[in-house]
Amino acid sequence: MGIIMVRKGLCAVVAAVVSVLVLASCGGGNGEKKAGEWVDLGLPSGTLWYSVNLGAGAPEEYGDCYAWGETEEKDECTWETYRWCNGAHELLTKYCNSVTFAADSVTDQLEELEPADDVATVVLGEGASIPTRYDWEELKSCTRSKWTTVNGVKGRKFSAHGKSIFLPAGGCQLGGERQGAETRGDYWSSSLNPYDPGNAWYFYFDEGGKYVSYYYRYYGRSIRPVRHVCQ
Repeated sequence: MGIIMVRKGLCAVVAAVVSVLVLASCGGGNGEKKAGEWVDLGLPSGTLWYSVNLGAGAPEEYGDCYAWGETEEKDECTWETYRWCNGAHELLTKYCNSVTFAADSVTDQLEELEPADDVATVVLGEGASIPTRYDWEELKSCTRSKWTTVNGVKGRKFSAHGKSIFLPAGGCQLGGERQGAETRGDYWSSSLNPYDPGNAWYFYFDEGGKYVSYYYRYYGRSIRPVRHVCQ
């Protein structure tokens, strides 16, 4: 009973943070063909999770990799090719709140991706978005998960209230190569790390567990869209 109460309490705290900090959208899609469906895991926030990665045709497919805040795939993911900087970590041109990291000392104080820079919104239409840091925290804390294999692909299955989604362990793209496939999953959030704006928050997991952390924005990572349902 004590464990259940602690779990419910944690979910309630996460839900409260989500409701305050998530930028919800109530619009419909843009009419483009969609490969997946929205899954209601019964989370405290009411957030719906897409059943496949962006660019995938089935839950076990890795899908596409994108650098943070970019809306097109590319052959190489480096600081030199990253859209929102002038070739270096300390020369950011957007999503920067510190002159220490800003090109030409220009800051904008943006800490969440704008819709035009959110590839989930661009591809799936208004109402879809990349999960915030707090969406990932809620999924991590308010579901059961297990390392498993679906159609020969390793990953983690997240379940709650009789529903589930599978996130394949597709690794990430560094330079021109995908690294860590079959051993870990790497998924972007839409949230900047305001204390070091060259980094953004992401969700990763392996056979041993699941974590929310931050790292360089130029890395290519998987995208698993969400929809924030209006109350």
